Amino acid sequence: MAHIHTNGNISPSFPNSYSGEEREIQKNYWKEHSVGLSVEAMMLDSKAADLDKEERPEILSLLPPIEGEKVLEFGAGIGRFTSELAQKAGQVIAVDFIESVIKKNENINGHYKNVKFMCADVTSPDMKFSSESMDLIFSNWLLMYLSDKEVEDLAKKMLQWTKVGGYIFFRESCFHQSGDNKRKYNPTHYREPKFYTKLFKECHMNDDVGNSYEFSLVSCKCVGAYVRNKKNQNQICWLWRKKVSSDNDRGFQRFLDNVQYKSSGILRYERVFGQGFVSTGGLETTKEFVAKLDLKPGQKVLDVGCGIGGGDFYMAENFDVDVVGIDLSVNMISFALEHAIGLKCSVEFEVADCTKKEYPDNTFDVIYSRDTILHIQDKPALFRTFYKWLKPGGKVLITDYCRSPKTPSPDFANYIKQRGYDLHDVQAYGQMLKDAGFDEVIAEDRTDQFMKVLKRELDAVEKEKDEFISDFSKEDYEDIVGGWNSKLLRSSSGEQKWGQASIVQNILQMVEAWRKVLITDYCRSPKTPSPDFANYIKQRGYDLHDVQAYGQMLKDAGFDEVIAEDRTDQFMKVLKRELDAVEKEKDEFISDFSKEDYEDIVGGWNSKLLRSSSGEQKWGLFIAKKN
Repeated sequence: MAHIHTNGNISPSFPNSYSGEEREIQKNYWKEHSVGLSVEAMMLDSKAADLDKEERPEILSLLPPIEGEKVLEFGAGIGRFTSELAQKAGQVIAVDFIESVIKKNENINGHYKNVKFMCADVTSPDMKFSSESMDLIFSNWLLMYLSDKEVEDLAKKMLQWTKVGGYIFFRESCFHQSGDNKRKYNPTHYREPKFYTKLFKECHMNDDVGNSYEFSLVSCKCVGAYVRNKKNQNQICWLWRKKVSSDNDRGFQRFLDNVQYKSSGILRYERVFGQGFVSTGGLETTKEFVAKLDLKPGQKVLDVGCGIGGGDFYMAENFDVDVVGIDLSVNMISFALEHAIGLKCSVEFEVADCTKKEYPDNTFDVIYSRDTILHIQDKPALFRTFYKWLKPGGKVLITDYCRSPKTPSPDFANYIKQRGYDLHDVQAYGQMLKDAGFDEVIAEDRTDQFMKVLKRELDAVEKEKDEFISDFSKEDYEDIVGGWNSKLLRSSSGEQKWGQASIVQNILQMVEAWRKVLITDYCRSPKTPSPDFANYIKQRGYDLHDVQAYGQMLKDAGFDEVIAEDRTDQFMKVLKRELDAVEKEKDEFISDFSKEDYEDIVGGWNSKLLRSSSGEQKWGLFIAKKN
């Protein structure tokens, strides 16, 4: 298949960014490392073949649908991705600036009639495509071989070449090299991820009739294959979509990054909460709450609203779990990636909206979220999603801002509105989790602990006032002190609450997955039964024990991890519901059975309720695991 060098025109308004010296250095570098024309040479890693098996499907899974679409592939190399793109796209233009490399690609993939191969430098002024001609521009390790100015100019060109609604995908090595191939010299630009994010966010263009266009960030994440195999978070992917600019379409993400969680604000919060943390109590409360999860090596944890990563690093380093941290704030994830440098732990980070993110059912052992879900307006829908994502027997732990069940004062209502929060009282929060299908929901009012932590954090800031002002500003200091005092005032008045919810997914699913024994049974108080209750037991031929004694019998039989719970409150609720249903259908019940049957059921249920409310009759739940 013939090489092509032009395809349409680009606007002559683009500056000539073709830097002879920079391009010559990069070309010589890749000529040296392209001698072998192998996947190891292209990935600059001795274990490239194994990495490629995991990494390539992962990268492809991040792309939008390309069936029948026109795709421009920059830095196509020997065709690792060219063949995959060609199998779905309507047309692929594969570009690389090393002639031997693109010829190898053509030799491998030339049988695809929908692929054109092009030997050219992407920075060359001769690189020309028609405006709005591409559905997807794809590159894998390209921009890191361009100067800052070349990246900026290419971004403008790509914005023009892409159709409205089309996509730009690129993946780069950030911070430091990942491959283990030895290199005499290395001209690669290992930038911070926020360089690319900022540059593409700020890239705009106008057409001849005055319409303005920009890139909208769809996703930004670590390449999981490198996290799993190399404990390396510096392989980053971005997916952007071209859209018409609109002042009215800035979104909640932009509010977070430009207002509540702008970079300077995150640094202030980190100063208060401790390195790596932007949630109440920092490492101290993290240790306390993570201890409740009983984490085991190899488990998979999802952190929703991971912030700058401190909790994720703590879990991965101390419990050998695999953590996926997602946050809607680009700034938060940028700081998290910086904190990950050198830690060598299994934590993936992604800029993602938890209300739109999709994971397969039964993916995670634990879902963890700290002071984040207050931003989510439709919590019931999110909790139903959590339920699907969790494996049977999986756990959820959430801390979040809550409020009193009373109507908020005007000041507190204004605070909630200003922050865009959706707050509920602690019990209502717990009920939403139960309604989503979760069992064993514990919803606790932790406001007293919240206030103690606030006071301790406030004291620490006030003691370091001069240093804080020196590192930030007087305005920042007053903002933190004022904010913490306001939280204390709202909490002490009973308006603002801090809740903690811990949950185990449906018990029956847990039993099925873990092969445990599950028993519910009638029990009794450890006290001597009353004559009436003793007669009832004898009449029925029952052998009743108190809940703890029942659990001990299971332990004595050799079972491990015995859970013995008094579920009498639940028993009474169920009895009342069943009794109400029978009484509402009295006539129909008597018609189907008899008046005597009806009175027997109603009398029996009322007797159970009376014995249970007096504390004599109990209902126990027992879960036990075989050694």
